[in-house]
Amino acid sequence: MNDLRSRLKKLANTESTYPHILSAYFSPRQGSRDRRKEVKIFIKNRVAEITSVLSGDDRAKIMLRREIDTLEHIIDQEVPQTTNGLAVFIRGGEVFERFDASFAFENQLAYRRVPHIAQLAFMSEELEPFAIVTLDSKHARIFDMALGVVSDPKAQVESEVHRRIHSGGWSQTRYQRHIDHQKREHIDDVVKQLTALVARFNYKRIMLVGPAASTSRLLELLPKNVSSRVIERKALMSRASDNQIVEEALRYFTEAENAEEAEKVRRVRVEIHSSGMAVAGVDNVVRCVNHGKVHELLMAADLDVKGEECTECGAIVTGRGHSTCPSCDAPKDRLKDVELREVLTRKSLQYGFKLEFVKNGEMKGALGGIAALLHSPNT
Repeated sequence: MNDLRSRLKKLANTESTYPHILSAYFSPRQGSRDRRKEVKIFIKNRVAEITSVLSGDDRAKIMLRREIDTLEHIIDQEVPQTTNGLAVFIRGGEVFERFDASFAFENQLAYRRVPHIAQLAFMSEELEPFAIVTLDSKHARIFDMALGVVSDPKAQVESEVHRRIHSGGWSQTRYQRHIDHQKREHIDDVVKQLTALVARFNYKRIMLVGPAASTSRLLELLPKNVSSRVIERKALMSRASDNQIVEEALRYFTEAENAEEAEKVRRVRVEIHSSGMAVAGVDNVVRCVNHGKVHELLMAADLDVKGEECTECGAIVTGRGHSTCPSCDAPKDRLKDVELREVLTRKSLQYGFKLEFVKNGEMKGALGGIAALLHSPNT
């Protein structure tokens, strides 16, 4: 799961004119209810809309039909029972990328020269890979979770810790010290494994699951750069089911994410009125993106603004119907209609600036649905 960002980045840098790329998001089931018939109706209606836009381009229509045939085959035969949401990217009748998730996607079908990745990027950020450690005095599992799916364990620690015996005298005291020593060694092993995994995968957040005595001791022994990532200690049984772990982990992760969003919105408002190291509003943000000044982009999760992108210079233009590109004077046929949510998501992955989808209510009100923290003051 930790290659999710690299897969998204690869999609962001993928482009194809003939054939175009079919981006499909849908939810094949809702709980125990099969929604595939509803999905097919949505696809049929959406294909009719896309076909009307293609108008006289018969070649593109034939290619679209081939991509749809591939998609319908997947819907009919290749959706596991554990998949509640599916994102598929198809080109030339072949699936070149696919994401199965345990949560629902909003139905979406696009046929463009570039993949539509905003919805996937939003979900991947909401469920950014993080580590979960389940442990007790004898056993430990360390695994990660992304897109709502728990991975296979990245590491397991099994220690030979003997059970307490009930006999008196000096022998019991010495034996108990031996058991305590084994327990300390067990926790030390978990610390080493977790520290190595954090160094390798750079988990943003860590959740500890297990008895309070075990999780407290582990937290005490973790180096500061690892312990600072722990968002919660939960006293579930260390052998709890994956479903229980997912439910608890998602709840605490969401709380931590909401608190972080609120702090970033507060910081943007402060920087706008003090140092000029932030801007808000569509026009201001797009200008800063075009000039390479953005350090981190904050965007309302449901931003719905249209624009254009110049295929000559790559500049983004707010609004539609421009006669030439404002940046390079390229003619109108070089300006392609885009949704700003999609193109800004793609630019963030291409250029390497951070992107945060924000659900905080202030984003739409005071900040106009979009804002950015900058590398240098806005002038």
